[in-house]
Amino acid sequence: IDFPLTLLTDLKNKRNFSYGFPRKKFGYIGWLGKKNIGDEFLFQAISRLLYPLPVLQYKLTDQIKSYEKFIRKKIYAGVLLGGGTLINGDVYLSQVQEALEHYKDVFVLGSGVRDPGFWGVEYEEQGIQKEWVDVLKKCKYISVRGPESKRLLEKAEIYNVQVVGDPALFFADKEMNN
Repeated sequence: IDFPLTLLTDLKNKRNFSYGFPRKKFGYIGWLGKKNIGDEFLFQAISRLLYPLPVLQYKLTDQIKSYEKFIRKKIYAGVLLGGGTLINGDVYLSQVQEALEHYKDVFVLGSGVRDPGFWGVEYEEQGIQKEWVDVLKKCKYISVRGPESKRLLEKAEIYNVQVVGDPALFFADKEMNN
C-alpha cells in the first residue's frame, strides 16, 4: 500500500488543521456491519495505518451535535471515506456531503469508483454523478484502489488523485511464500 508518508504524518499530527480535540479521532465512512469481511478488513487496515489515533464508524446524530456544542469542540478531527466501491453511488453520498459541511476535512483512502457502464446506469457524460464531482473537489486528499478509478475521476476533471491499491494490502506479507 502506498499512502504518502506525509499524508499519514499530517493526519496523525493534524498539522495545518484547526481542531484541538484532546484525543483526536477520525470518523470512518464505509460498508461496515454488513457481514462483508473484505470491507471490515479495510476498516482494520486503515485503523492500523493511523494507529495510535482511534478510527470510529462515522455518525453525526443530533446527540453528537448537541455534545459538540456543549464541549465547544468537534468530536472528529476529520472524516475518512474508506475502502470499498463507494464513489459514484447514492449510498454514501449524503454522509460525505454532511461530513464536509460539518467537519470540513474529508480524506478518501483507497476507495473504488463505481463505473456506471458496468452497472448499466446512465450518469453524466463524464461517468461520475455531478454531486460526487462537487464533493470530491472539496476533499483534502483523494486516493483510489486502481487506475480505472483514477481514469473515471480524471474524466470528470478531478486530477489530484493517487492510486494506492487496496488498503487491505497493508496486512500482506512483503514476500510470497510457497
